[in-house]
Amino acid sequence: MVLLCVLCGGANVEQCVNGKEPGSSVCTELVDLYEKHGKRRSQVDDKGIARHLSSDSEDSSPLQTAASELADECTLPDDQASCDKAIWLAGLLEKLTEGTSAEPIAEASKVSLLATWFKNPAGPGGFFNFVDVDRSGSLSADELSAHNAGDLMQLIDIDDDGQASRKECRDFLRGCVVLFKKLPTLDADLARATIPVMLEDADTVTMASTVATGPSSNPLSVAVSELERSCPEPAERASCDKAVPAVRSH
Repeated sequence: MVLLCVLCGGANVEQCVNGKEPGSSVCTELVDLYEKHGKRRSQVDDKGIARHLSSDSEDSSPLQTAASELADECTLPDDQASCDKAIWLAGLLEKLTEGTSAEPIAEASKVSLLATWFKNPAGPGGFFNFVDVDRSGSLSADELSAHNAGDLMQLIDIDDDGQASRKECRDFLRGCVVLFKKLPTLDADLARATIPVMLEDADTVTMASTVATGPSSNPLSVAVSELERSCPEPAERASCDKAVPAVRSH
C-alpha cells in the first residue's frame, strides 16, 4: 500500500485533514484515503501515517519499511526535513514504480535518476547545469523529458509551478540520500559512499558556477570548451587564454 504521506505534496498533513487547505486537490485526496483507514482527524501526523501504513501488511515493500524506520528514528537528527522528505519520496516512488518491476529498489533508483545525479563527473550540480539548457536556473518539464526524466518533475516540483528550482532539487537529492542509504543495494559505489559526502554532493546543485557536464562527459574538457567560447567576468580574456592549456594538461 502506498504511503499516504505521498499525497501531501510537502504540505502539513494535519492542515490537510483538518480542512485548513481546502483548495488543495492533494489534500482532498489525502482526507478521503485517510478517513478510509478509520483514523480520527485529531490524531494525524506524518510519522503516524508512515508507521500505520507500514504495519498494514506483513509484506511491506522495502520502500515502506525504510519510511517506517525513518519515521521512528531519523538518520539525521539535526536534519529532520531531509528525513521527512525521504518518507515522502518513499511513498511517491512506490506509487510511480508500482507494477513496473520485480525489483522495487532498482526501479525507484531508475525513476529518481540516482546514479545519473551522483555519478556525474561534476556531481549533481554539473548534471543540473547540463540539463538547464536555457540557463534559467530551474529545470522545465521539456528539459527533463529530453533526458527521459519526465517523472522527476513529480518528485521535485513541490510548489507545482512547472519548474524544478535549485532549492527543490537540493531538497529532493538530500531526501534521496537519506532514503536510498536506508535501503539495501548491490551498487558498490552507493554502498561505499557515506551520507555526509553524498549530502555535500547534493548541495552542489545550488551552484550555478559548476561546469555543466553530461553523464559521460569529461568536466575538464567541458571547462576548456567553455573558456574558449567565452571568458566569465570579471576575468580578462588573457587570463582565460592562460588557463586553457593549464586545464588541458590535467
